[in-house]
Amino acid sequence: MNHSSSMLSSVAGCSALPPNLGTKPKNTPNRRRHFISLLQNCKHNNQIPPIHAKIIRNHRHQDPFVVFELLRVCSNLNSIGYASKIFSQTQNPNVYLYTALIDGLVLSCYYTDGIHLYYQMINSSLVPDSYAVTSVLKACGCHLALKEGREVHSQVLKLGLSSNRSIRIKLIERYGKGGAFEDARQVFDEMPERDVVASTVMINYYFDHGLVNEATSVFSLIRIKDTVCWTAMIDGLVRNGESNRALEVFRNMQREDVMPNEVTIVCVLSACSELGALQLGRWVHSYMDKHGIELNQFVGGALINMYSRCGDIDEAQRVFEQMKEKNTYILLSNAYSSSGKWKEAAEVRTNMREEGIEKEPGCSSIEVNNEIHEFLLGDLRHPQKEKIYKKLEELNEILRLEGYTPATEVVLHDIEKSEKEWALAIHSERLAICYGLISTKPLTTIRVVKNLRVCDDCHLTIKLISNITRRKIVVRDRNRFHHFENGVCSCGDYW
Repeated sequence: MNHSSSMLSSVAGCSALPPNLGTKPKNTPNRRRHFISLLQNCKHNNQIPPIHAKIIRNHRHQDPFVVFELLRVCSNLNSIGYASKIFSQTQNPNVYLYTALIDGLVLSCYYTDGIHLYYQMINSSLVPDSYAVTSVLKACGCHLALKEGREVHSQVLKLGLSSNRSIRIKLIERYGKGGAFEDARQVFDEMPERDVVASTVMINYYFDHGLVNEATSVFSLIRIKDTVCWTAMIDGLVRNGESNRALEVFRNMQREDVMPNEVTIVCVLSACSELGALQLGRWVHSYMDKHGIELNQFVGGALINMYSRCGDIDEAQRVFEQMKEKNTYILLSNAYSSSGKWKEAAEVRTNMREEGIEKEPGCSSIEVNNEIHEFLLGDLRHPQKEKIYKKLEELNEILRLEGYTPATEVVLHDIEKSEKEWALAIHSERLAICYGLISTKPLTTIRVVKNLRVCDDCHLTIKLISNITRRKIVVRDRNRFHHFENGVCSCGDYW
């Protein structure tokens, strides 16, 4: 069976066709446009094989323009396997076809494959252009492939592409994600014009790693600041425990007559929550109403969180009732529970069950020897679980001798006190920290990432653990970085 017939047999039985597939093109230029148009009209991936079969019958399967569109459509419709098959059957693919497939692989999260394909292109004696370089840098950034990113950077310099703005921004992203901030800053400083986009990327990566002063330094260099830039600064300060400074930046933003967007509003409300700044939070709420900012699940959730943490449960309830999409049940339930209103909290959770809404489980991760270890509440899956829980018991005993009393009021369930104490002791971040303590050398900094906000009791406990063990412990929760050292947290106990 020849190549064409085998491909046809592989797509036999595919009947979902887009409009105009049966139209017969008359000449070569029209054929190309015809097939490209058919592909651009695809809405589902099961429409691709029959079009591909028709392309083969008309001997257009080696036309680089048609193949490019095939690869692009396959990638967009989540058919990266089919795209790879098409690419492998293409004779002498050019740089554009390589780039199209690299883009598709990155889009489908096959980062390693995208990087390997880039090297295959280089080994084929093809010279990458700026689009190919941008694509592979995106793969390196997502895959945290620092070594490969440096190699691509070296090629960028040799090819004379270092002045390309998109490539420079991708290099900054690549180095920033890998924590290579000196390299990222060097690329940034070498830019002829440090525009607001590149500056905002630098600011975000500095804040992501708790480098507040460095982020502030870059922010001060920006001459004309847009909403995204101001918001990045406010958000970064809030996440790093600098809520007072975040509110001052917001005031400066208003003085510059820059309009906030809903992301800005959410960040400012988070700062109000952490500082207990109820009056300012009410002013922000009024500002929203005045400027027609929609009360969606993000803004509404931030308002509910702000009012409940500032003690105004009634207003939190009113905001909840005003929302069209009530996706903030958990916030409202927690607000009731923390106020001892167990009946109201139970009613909210009943409504959640009826609507099929589940609470996201807490998960903490720690990297030890280049391997990520994840823990859930009361996790018993880890191969060293006996040692982890032994260390946990040792710490709990020392904490009790130090006078520690579990803050059981943060357990938002109406259960016995002893059950609440145990529920607190096995929180995922504590298990991750215990694993870090038994797996690293003394004085090594322990770094933990948690998907939810650290509860009040865990925050207190980690402060005590940092003092007992003489370790610096960095916890990145949903809201910010917490740097625990000698019994003190960088957030000043406001988060």
